[in-house]
Order: sequence, then C-alpha cells, then structure tokens
Amino acid sequence: MAAAGEIAAILTLSGAVRLTDMDGTDRTPRLAKARAILLCLALSPGGRMERPALRRMLWEGRPSEQQSASLRQALSALRTAMGPLRDLLDGASGWVRLDLNRVELRGRDAGDMLAADLDPHEPSFRAWLALRRGPVQPASISGSSATTGHGADPCAVLLDTGEDAVLRLLGETAYERAAQLVPLRRAGLVEAPDLLLELRDASGMVAARLIDAEGATLGSAALAIGGSPTALEQGAARLAAMVASAPALGLADVLSHDPTRLDAADARLAGLGDMPAALSLRAFIRNTRLMERVAGPDTLAEAREMSLRAMEAAPESGPTAAIAALLALRAGRGGSAQVLMRQARLLDPAGALVRRVEAAVSLASGDDTRAHRAAHAARRLGLGHLSPASWTIMCAGAAAARGNLHEARDWAEAAHDMAPSYRPPLRFLAVLESALGRLQAAEEAMAALRRLEPDVTPGLIRSPDYPVGTLRRAGLLDALPSSSGPSLKNSRRFTLC
Repeated sequence: MAAAGEIAAILTLSGAVRLTDMDGTDRTPRLAKARAILLCLALSPGGRMERPALRRMLWEGRPSEQQSASLRQALSALRTAMGPLRDLLDGASGWVRLDLNRVELRGRDAGDMLAADLDPHEPSFRAWLALRRGPVQPASISGSSATTGHGADPCAVLLDTGEDAVLRLLGETAYERAAQLVPLRRAGLVEAPDLLLELRDASGMVAARLIDAEGATLGSAALAIGGSPTALEQGAARLAAMVASAPALGLADVLSHDPTRLDAADARLAGLGDMPAALSLRAFIRNTRLMERVAGPDTLAEAREMSLRAMEAAPESGPTAAIAALLALRAGRGGSAQVLMRQARLLDPAGALVRRVEAAVSLASGDDTRAHRAAHAARRLGLGHLSPASWTIMCAGAAAARGNLHEARDWAEAAHDMAPSYRPPLRFLAVLESALGRLQAAEEAMAALRRLEPDVTPGLIRSPDYPVGTLRRAGLLDALPSSSGPSLKNSRRFTLC
C-alpha cells in the first residue's frame, strides 16, 4: 500500500472507466453505478459529493428509501472491488469523497469518449455526463482578464446561451440573482470575462457549466425547467449559487468562520466602497464574528449601520433584507426581524441565504415547523457546499427546537466533523450531550470548546448574552450545572427527550 500522500491508483476515464493500482492490478467494479460513482467523484470539486446529490442523480425517480439502499449497495460493491485501495474512499459526515491527492486521473478531457461504457437512463445523470463530454468553449475566455476578482473590482460574467430565448431568460435571471449575493459586472466592461456561464439544451434538460478564464470548469448543473415559471425560478437560483460560489468571488471566505479568511473577505469587500452587496456581506461577516466571540464592542452597531445603508441602496434585494433581519434578531428586535424576513421571502423565496436566515428568525419566533423546512431547504440549495458546517448546524437547531435531541446531536456531530474549529457545533454538543445524560461526551465537547474559547464555562454558556439562543429557548441549558466551574461531572439535572 502506498504511503500517505503518494499516488496509489490510476483512474482512467476515457473509454471505459477503469481503476488500477500501481502494479497494474484491475480494481474496477463491475457494477455500472459503482463506476458512475467513481466518475462523479473524480470530476467533482475536491473529489467529493453529498450523498443526497449522488442519490438523486444516479437513482432519479425512485423513492428516497430505495435511493439510499441503492447507494449503500453501490458503495459496498465499490469498496469490495477496490480492495486495498478502499482507504481512498471516505463516506463520512454525509459526503462521499475520493482522495484525489493519491489518485492519478487520466482521460478527463476525452470528449465524447468520456466514460463511454456508461449509458445512463436518468435524465439528470445523462445531462451531467453530456455536459462533460462537450468541448470547453468559447475561445474568448482563453486569456486572462484585466480584473481577476481578487482586487478591488468585481468579476465580469459572460452568458453563453446561443439563440435560445428560454436559456437566455434563465441566464439573465441567474445573473441578476447572483449579483444580489456578490458584486458582479457584465462582460464587455473588461477585455475578457472572468467567468463564463454556459447554458445549452441536453436531451430535454438544461446543461449548465461555469468556466473560469483558464477554461477550467468550476461547477455544473442539470436542470429540468420545461415551461414552468417555478422551475425556471428554481433553476435560476441554482445557477446563481453556482456563479456566486466561484473562488474568484470569495463568497466562501465570507461564509467562513475562520478569522483570517473573514479578514481577507472584509478587506476585499471594503475596496468596493458602498456597493449594496458588499456592504451587506460585510455586515454578515460581523455577525459571524459575534457568533464566534471574536468581535469588538462596536461590532453589532457597525454591522447594523452597514446593513441599513445596503437596504437603502437596494431595497429590492432579498439577501440584503435577510441579512438585515439577521442583524435585527441579533440586536433583540424580533418584531423587526420578522418584518424584514417577510420582505426577504417575497423578494427571493428560493434563495439559499434567505432560507438560512429564515430558519434563524423562525426559531427565535417559535415557529419550529417553518424553521425545520427552511433549514433543510437552505442546506440542499447551491450555497450549502460553501462552509457546509454552518448550514448543517441550522438543522441541529431546528431539531433541538422540535425536541428531537438525538437528531440534533447527530446534526451537531456532523457539523463538527466538517469543521472541528467551528464553535457552534461544540456548544451544541456540550449542551445536548448533557441533556441526554451523556456526561463524559459533554465534558469532552466542553474541553474541545475550551481550547477555542479559553474563558468558556457552563456558567458562561447559561448567561443571557452567550450565543446559544436556540438552545436557551428550547430550555436545554437547564441540563448544565449552575456553577461557573469548568466541569460537567457533578451535574444532576437533565432535560430528556
């Protein structure tokens, strides 16, 4: 077996999908869906996909229980075929990942010969594969742009939809939505665009691809929009999220919890002046700092002032209204938060950021059912892969509010696995494990949290200003000891589900 970091396998994608170890031993699974999983992972950013995404694409149209069983069967067949290479496949925390650092990919640009042994019947997978078999175009993006998106100017986007009126409407709508999330410019203002959003018809589906200035594919989607306005709106939301997620735009840093990344994002956005999207995102960064307890005394006032200026300049923006609602909630103005949230939902009912904030506002107002729907919808939408732990912890909060403590603990544990240095999951685990009577696990969570927040104690968590509002409203802080000491071991009060 190869040492960690060394190439351990060769995955050939031209012609038939074929996996071999470095000695030439064939480790290719016979099951077509197992080979399809290898293909999907090999061509996905970071070599990983969420289990629900794999299920929906490879077993489209089947009941969810059957999809889950089929995925488990295919993964089992894949691991069996891989034999000693099975450590290259990781299926933890709701994701399936192939370690691309140790797999040499060959033939990924094989065109029509890409995965020629796979002939999928599922529309989404068929469109996904057709998209990757098509040539990268057009030549107009082969050069570098005068503005890369990392400086003071926004990125430029070019839409390529051919003459199709429906695709052009889809692309225009997606661009307008993306411009509410991150500052963008239309192509033509610079010599060459930073990003190309390419849309084309593919076997009754819309195949979409986002390409950077070097011709590399940054993201793709297969959409069934038909003649439905709702489907068109949902498709535009997915494409907008794809564009906003482009690395050059830095939205991943904005949605991060790491102070260094937040500083970098804030500095870049500050260079854009009073652009509404920039102001709103800077306010969101400050809200994160408050949650992480790395903020100064004037942070909330500064965030609200930025959010107000953004609202005045762009009252038609759903994400801007949603962030304003979040800041109102943080300031203890629940009524204002609900008013702003209603406005955000009217403006952008399918937006991921809007649904995420809707979950928070609904939890604060006691509407647990709406919070549950919004949290899970937000996590499934296109921005969920950016800082996934922060979206997953919303599901933990919704479950805790509904009294499903075991489910809430599972979600919190998944969020912690995704981002061990993210503080909210550890706060949830400390409280939930204590509420479930698992004191050793609660103490371990507290110890891990204390390494990130040296001043944290059960007494501090119980204090009114500590950022665990969902757990406080659910009455779960009663499980923690009354003393301000660091140990949970003497606690005898539990809230059982």
